[in-house]
Amino acid sequence: MLVGFYGAPNVGDEVLLDVAIHRVRELGGEPVVASIDPTVTSAMHGVEAVQFANLGRVVSALAHCDLLIMGGGGIFQDHHPFHLEGAYLPYANDIAGYARPLLAAAQLGIPSVIWGHGVGPLRRPDARMLVREIFQQAARVSVRDPDSHALLTQVGVNRPILVAPDPGWLFSHYHPLPAATEVQAEASTRVLAVVVREWAKGSWKEPLAAALKAVVPAGWRICWVSFQSPAAESAVISDLPLIDELRAMVGDGHQSEVVSPPTPEAAWELLAGCDAVFSMRLHASILAIQAGVPTCGLEYDDKLSQAHLMAGMPDSMRLAIGDSSERYARALTQAINGHWVPSRETLEGLQDQAQIHLAMLADAAQLARPAVTFDAARMDWVTAWLEQSLRELDEVSQSSQRAYTLLEYRDYQIGQLQAELDQAQAVLQQLRAEHAEEMAVQAAAMENDAAARVAALNDTLGQAHAALDDLHVVHQEEVAAQVAAMNEVLESKREAMERAEQQVSDLEQRLRGAEIALADARDDLHQKGEYIADKEVYIAQLLQQTAELEAALKHSQQQTAEALDLWRRLRLALGIVRRDLLRAFAAPFKLVSVWRRYGSKIALQQIPRRMKTVGQIQLDQVAPAQASAAPVDQVRYLRAERLLVLASAAIDAGGWPTRPLQLCLGADRAGFLARLHATSPQAGADVWTADESLKRLLVDTGAWLAQVNGAATRVLLADSNESAVALAEQAHARGAEIIVDFACLPDVQHSPLWPRIQAMASRSIHDGRAPSVPGLPTLLLAEAGDNEIFDSYRTHPKPSAYSNSRGNVLVLDLAGGSDAWLSAALAARHDALFHVARLDGQSPQAEDRRVRPFAWTRSRTELAGLMAAADVVVLLGHDGQHRDELRRLAIAGLLLERPVVVQADGLELESANLHQLDEGALGSQLALTAVEDYRFVASNAWLGRAEVLMAPAYPASVSVVVLIYNNRRIIERCVRTILDHAGEWLHEIIVVDNNSVDGGAELVEQLFADEPKVKLVRNAENGCSSGRNLGVKHSTGKYIAFFDSDQWLTSPTCFVEAVNILELGEGVGTIGWNAGWFDATRDDLGGPISDYLPNRGMNAEAQMKGYRDDVGFLGTSCMFITRELFESMEGFDTFYDPTCFEDTDICFQVKKAGYSVAFRDLAGVRHQPHQTTGASEGSERYRKLFARNANYFREKWKGSPEFFVDLKSWY
Repeated sequence: MLVGFYGAPNVGDEVLLDVAIHRVRELGGEPVVASIDPTVTSAMHGVEAVQFANLGRVVSALAHCDLLIMGGGGIFQDHHPFHLEGAYLPYANDIAGYARPLLAAAQLGIPSVIWGHGVGPLRRPDARMLVREIFQQAARVSVRDPDSHALLTQVGVNRPILVAPDPGWLFSHYHPLPAATEVQAEASTRVLAVVVREWAKGSWKEPLAAALKAVVPAGWRICWVSFQSPAAESAVISDLPLIDELRAMVGDGHQSEVVSPPTPEAAWELLAGCDAVFSMRLHASILAIQAGVPTCGLEYDDKLSQAHLMAGMPDSMRLAIGDSSERYARALTQAINGHWVPSRETLEGLQDQAQIHLAMLADAAQLARPAVTFDAARMDWVTAWLEQSLRELDEVSQSSQRAYTLLEYRDYQIGQLQAELDQAQAVLQQLRAEHAEEMAVQAAAMENDAAARVAALNDTLGQAHAALDDLHVVHQEEVAAQVAAMNEVLESKREAMERAEQQVSDLEQRLRGAEIALADARDDLHQKGEYIADKEVYIAQLLQQTAELEAALKHSQQQTAEALDLWRRLRLALGIVRRDLLRAFAAPFKLVSVWRRYGSKIALQQIPRRMKTVGQIQLDQVAPAQASAAPVDQVRYLRAERLLVLASAAIDAGGWPTRPLQLCLGADRAGFLARLHATSPQAGADVWTADESLKRLLVDTGAWLAQVNGAATRVLLADSNESAVALAEQAHARGAEIIVDFACLPDVQHSPLWPRIQAMASRSIHDGRAPSVPGLPTLLLAEAGDNEIFDSYRTHPKPSAYSNSRGNVLVLDLAGGSDAWLSAALAARHDALFHVARLDGQSPQAEDRRVRPFAWTRSRTELAGLMAAADVVVLLGHDGQHRDELRRLAIAGLLLERPVVVQADGLELESANLHQLDEGALGSQLALTAVEDYRFVASNAWLGRAEVLMAPAYPASVSVVVLIYNNRRIIERCVRTILDHAGEWLHEIIVVDNNSVDGGAELVEQLFADEPKVKLVRNAENGCSSGRNLGVKHSTGKYIAFFDSDQWLTSPTCFVEAVNILELGEGVGTIGWNAGWFDATRDDLGGPISDYLPNRGMNAEAQMKGYRDDVGFLGTSCMFITRELFESMEGFDTFYDPTCFEDTDICFQVKKAGYSVAFRDLAGVRHQPHQTTGASEGSERYRKLFARNANYFREKWKGSPEFFVDLKSWY
């Protein structure tokens, strides 16, 4: 008996059944197949078949068999339902049901063979237990890949297991292709076969459809092949609905057809006759590769990865769920161009190895059937099993009956609603009919009158002709006059009829307009009603709160006025005395503790640091309300290099910061001292100089020159007038490096000052249009954007004009030609509002209520809010005249990860969210959805451009430790951006897999196999503490940086800032990007974190000092520590696993060692939280874990209350 997923029918499983049947018959046996549809199986393979779901039939047939073969495929996995109880419920739709024949065979004493299987994943304990028992008891076992063997060993199967490629590689052995198929004749139409299957996890449909639409050449036909096309009444999922969905997404641009091969042989010949194949099914890949057809594949599961790897398929043609449309396009292009087909030696090797499966069947056929062990005196568990199932089936029937009753009641309610809808439609129809009947009556009356007059005229004309015949010449002139008069009357009546018809048409048009106006009025009325109701409640609450606050304020003002001065003085004095007494009392004990634990060297290092603050007043104790910003000249810069910029202006005519100012802002954010001197007045400077932080960047000549500090100074020359060149020469004379910006000075070579500039310049930068200057190195620094303003992770206020119930399309018109485009767009998308701004200040001419004009904005913050809330951003303008402005706006929208549709085609930007305007596809373009494009964001921020410009020295001995737990979707983003920005000097990246089951670890191995700095370490459990300890154990750098997999970078700045702080010698033990404090008024150890504080907690003291060390703890997302200190402590406490409080605990260990815990808003770090451990803060499991770890933490550190630092003030 052969048992498997047979009769669905699925072509892949039928291929395996075909090979097994041929082998059984070669060995002299006669197969009986347990099939989902016995009729289909008997007709397809010419064998006896029994109904798989009928356990009685299966056991009856099995009793007469000598051997049970559990056929190949991927049955033993829990992608789909796989529960232990499914083995005992014959009617349950559960994969565990395939264990039933094996259990029955064991009772009947029939040897069983598990043949050519792929195993896994197996996440559930009951699934692992059942698989272990089945595989352990089988007489012979073979699997199709090493990973299946490893998984069986892991779950406890300790028996011989044969490993060989899938038996499907032997299909050509039994079905060689005809000679006519092996050598393809030249044909006018070439064919791309596409084999897909439904897979709901991850994004793959849209990029596949986009790639097919883009790269399939003209003249090619797409053949959609359905490998699973069951009958309509079958419970098996068909491929056909998915194929219909994808065909609709691809559109009608190519010839296409849908084919459902009825047999494996038909599928084999169909694929062999194609010119290229895209495969998402294992056996479609195997058949196509055997036929020598160029093939690329989407590896949604490891079984496809294993098969493609065995066949030697190049990585560029192997796709994964979540890949971009560009990756799909490259793979399809290579398949269409015949980039790769397997060698004959590779295929022969696979087929030779697959013979192991056939040899095992020959060995199994020799097994003697042992004596029947069934004892009738024992309990007949099969009968009891079925009786229990029948009872449960009866309960299901009763539940179904109750469900039908509820459905009938639902249908009744739907009927009532339909009746009300019909009534409303009848009223509307009546209104239409009233107008229609009135006009119809008028038209009919006029038509009848005209007809009567025409008839009368015809009669009169007839009489006149008769009289004319009789009289001939007599009265000829009189008759002619009458005829002319009659013709005039007829013509006037015809004109009257035309006017009546025009009136009817106008009335119908007005009626349609009234219907649209009525719908808009209802929408506005509904929104206004909700707004009024909300505001009434809000106003009532505000009035009540105002009254309470006024009373409380009056009382508190009286008390405060009397005690404020005395209290401030007393509090300050007592605070200093108390702090110094406590420190003096505790210092000997702490130093002794540090001495014993870490040695005399570290203890002695702490004495000066502890004594420095005795008697000193802390900055956060004095005038907090006045300390929100650091003095202009007291900001501490952590980088040795300086950037001094010479530019003609800081702000351009459009209100945007110029390129030199953007680079200056980026350098300042990166921790460099940066200053800009503008040699001419700036248009729109009032927008910027109101910002206090910019006052220290925009300086005069004297202040600019005063900052020149030898070779550490970079001077960016972006202005070529005499004063700028003279200042640059003075800086160069003091040792500064001069860098020319050809993007701002495209024609500087023709300037009379060029010889002076060339004499002092050592390098240059450009934006893609660099002149050739011998001996002057140049570097591309293209236009970028401010990622801290145009930030998709930031919460931007939604504009009041935007709709919550309709779509919102933002249209920015630089050329003033939006009216014609708007008319087409309004017709293409009816469910959206169009928010339109024109650079020329004019309003759009369209009178449609869906068009909402607004004034052009110069505020980047306001623009970010408009773009972030829009469904689609449309930019209208021409390449050339508006190129620079269009490029800035496009970059801003793309940094916010919004779909951007541009009219110009020369912006030279690459992003999955950027689309060229297509008048013929407006409907689909205005309904685009955004995709994550971290590559664009990571490579187009001014912060990163500033790092490249400065070319600073970087620390070269940092080991990064990154945890993953089911983070396959995001881990590439984290590792890739760290390598892109810091890979040249970074020591290593240790990726620790916390027992993931989503293939994330395998993805890291696949993507970074050729990157020696990326190392993968596997942890046997999901634990932040155990995982990070394991990562440190396998690292070798002097410094250790802990990153979460949900973080990524736009520049390497954070590494330099953190290491510089650790090297200052000021007693900082660890520095991090994310800080938290405790709140003494709460009993849950909660408190504020830096993400929710103004300026992310970087108060005036932190700006002057470069960091703040009055923090409670750090999060381990971008946290740096020296290896020496970490290894001297106990490390992360594994009691906290999987998560919660392990980061707070390690910070308390640092404090206990006598060091401070410091925080700085490290630049270039982006964070998508709560992804590393898979923890859900709303789940009951998480709440219990949090409570357990909080109690443990509180008890562990109750002897160190001074470590629980409150946030006194964020000022």
